[in-house]
Amino acid sequence: ALPICYTCGSIYSSCTGFADKDKYPGAGSLQLAALGRWLLKLGFQIWDLGMELDYKLELGGYVVPRDQWAAKLRALRGNILELVPPAGDDADICRLVRSIDPDEDRGASAAGAGDSHFPAGAAPTIHAPGTTRTSTAAT
Repeated sequence: ALPICYTCGSIYSSCTGFADKDKYPGAGSLQLAALGRWLLKLGFQIWDLGMELDYKLELGGYVVPRDQWAAKLRALRGNILELVPPAGDDADICRLVRSIDPDEDRGASAAGAGDSHFPAGAAPTIHAPGTTRTSTAAT
C-alpha cells in the first residue's frame, strides 16, 4: 500500500493511495492505521482524507462544517512539522499499529486534547468538497 499526500503546517492531506487488494487484502486498511499512528507521533493535528466515503467514516471520520474547517486550517497551517519516514523500531508496522498509548506521542492531539481530529489507533479527517470536512478525535 502506498499513500500520496502533501502537508501544510500540522495538517496532513491524503490525495490518494493504492494497494493490490487482490494479492494483499487488508493492506490498505493496515497502511491507514499505521500512517495514523505515525502522524500522531510526529505531532500532526489533522489528517485530511478528502471527500466523505463510508470506509473513511468507518475509520472514525466525521463531517466538520466548512466554516469550522477553514478556521482549523488557518489555526494550524503555521505550525510547521517535518514529515519523515519511520525508522528503527518505528518502522515495525506491528509495533506502530499497537502503539495506542497517547502519552507516548508528541502532538497535542495525542495527549487527548479535545480539539484533536484523530481516532484511537488511527487518525482520519475527511473532506466533502463544497460542504464539509470530516475529522476524528484521539483518545
